[in-house]
Amino acid sequence: MTQQQLRQMEKLFIQLLGAKASTKKQAIDEALSHFDLTPSELRESRTNGKKNILKSQLGEVFAGLCQRGILIADKKGVYTLAKTRPVILREEKCEAALLAALKSGGKTRKELRAILTAQFGTDRTVSTRDDSQLAAILSSLLSRLTKSGVLLYEKEIYSICEKCTAEPTNLFELAKLRAEYLALVHSKGGEFFEHYFMNLLERYVTLHHKTVLENTSVGGSEDGGIDGVLKTRDCLGFEETVLVQTKNRHMTFSEREMRGFYGAVRAKMGSRGIFATSGTFHEGATKFLDSLPDLVGVDGYRLFEMATETLYGIKKSGGKLTVDTKVIS
Repeated sequence: MTQQQLRQMEKLFIQLLGAKASTKKQAIDEALSHFDLTPSELRESRTNGKKNILKSQLGEVFAGLCQRGILIADKKGVYTLAKTRPVILREEKCEAALLAALKSGGKTRKELRAILTAQFGTDRTVSTRDDSQLAAILSSLLSRLTKSGVLLYEKEIYSICEKCTAEPTNLFELAKLRAEYLALVHSKGGEFFEHYFMNLLERYVTLHHKTVLENTSVGGSEDGGIDGVLKTRDCLGFEETVLVQTKNRHMTFSEREMRGFYGAVRAKMGSRGIFATSGTFHEGATKFLDSLPDLVGVDGYRLFEMATETLYGIKKSGGKLTVDTKVIS
């Protein structure tokens, strides 16, 4: 799905839900009727048939609009177009803004929140959803950056670690590059992300001395929660079947989604499972993932690290890293 197709589908849902409230199924069926499908295409039940591919794409676009607060639902699951749209926040952009704020000196959490609030404008919307999201993102960033040694926390003041200030430009440029990379990946839609991640994963495991026996993208709306299958063999001859689910969405995934995917992995008799997203994981989801030896979550940060390590989606020229638009095209 191209960026233009994504925008067209978003506009179609906004038009339909702005005119009449409906359930998700009703909205998707109504949207589907606006595409010129032949009677035979409408009757087609194959997973890779045009109708099912469109329904899958429409479902992803609908979910994205809900996550961004553009569509809202009542207790009965009836959706309408939101009258007030909250600010759309991305963790990687908040990180770049946070590091830029600390470049001039240490600050308290309260000061940092005030700076980010003013920069992203969450205080200028009627909705409180974006305010809560910003607070959660800030908390996650401060915790992660402190644990990784990028930030120091002393006497309620956060500051950039002196070890990182030897080359401060690299630190800020890396955060900016990550934001650029993830924004471009997200703009390409779900189908692109599915194939891109499976190719990235193959390069990554090969780099770590495993032989890839099979790399298959499943796709479709009836994939049973599995988007890709990677079969590998290590140097001792042990073989694994890794089942993958990909979600290219601006959202934070919960423990419930991890449990659902884990159930699919077990049902399909996979050796391991990988839940890959350009988004992030809720704290509960992270704890659940950490508790299992055969389930891994790859969020936007880990995705960027894999791309940088394999130089797939990221390229190096003259000692400088940039987004490889030939790969993410």
